[in-house]
Amino acid sequence: MQSEEFIVKAKEGTSNVAYLSTPLQMHTDLPYYDYKPGCNLLHCLVQSRSEGGQNLLADAFCVADLMRREHPEDFRVLSETLVNWTDIGEDEGGQFHSVYRAPVICVGRDGNLERINHSVPQRDSFFNVPLDRVRPWYRAMARFVKLIHQEAVEFKTMPGDILTFSNVRMVHGRTGYTDTEVNTRHIVGAYLDWDEIYSKLRVLKGRRLDAAKKGDVRLD
Repeated sequence: MQSEEFIVKAKEGTSNVAYLSTPLQMHTDLPYYDYKPGCNLLHCLVQSRSEGGQNLLADAFCVADLMRREHPEDFRVLSETLVNWTDIGEDEGGQFHSVYRAPVICVGRDGNLERINHSVPQRDSFFNVPLDRVRPWYRAMARFVKLIHQEAVEFKTMPGDILTFSNVRMVHGRTGYTDTEVNTRHIVGAYLDWDEIYSKLRVLKGRRLDAAKKGDVRLD
């Protein structure tokens, strides 16, 4: 279970684009982890009063399925070509150098979609593929990104709202905004594992069924 909170707020001297007020490209969080948390929660504490600061959200599984049906070669390229996802830096815990090698579209042995990896800043410039596969990959990736933006919805969360979405299925981003002393944007984020969510749902469902058997609640 992932319980540590993180602050999303414009700050000086950062190398992380999430902590700027400029537009944030559509992405999934933590593509450089083999096992990444599946659920993302973004709690809005303070919202920019000026134009901008809208959330962007798109269903990348829907886009991948569309590509599988209508552009099968591009789907094959993005689901078979391994990409290096990296994050290198230093924080309060010390230096880190995370690397995970996986396709943009991850497909399970049963053919079902399992995970999307997409974050331009975390995609390594080292692209270890045969030369004749480079252009097809970039062409397929351009189509993927175009479709994501076509499918994206845009909205602005207000203080108190918690935006909750799948970090393995959805891609998210943000429009730019003007950050000043009197106009800022403050988001607190956290991660959860889907295993923990499903476990809690089963517990709650079991309690409800037990209560129904005792006549304490009705299931209709």
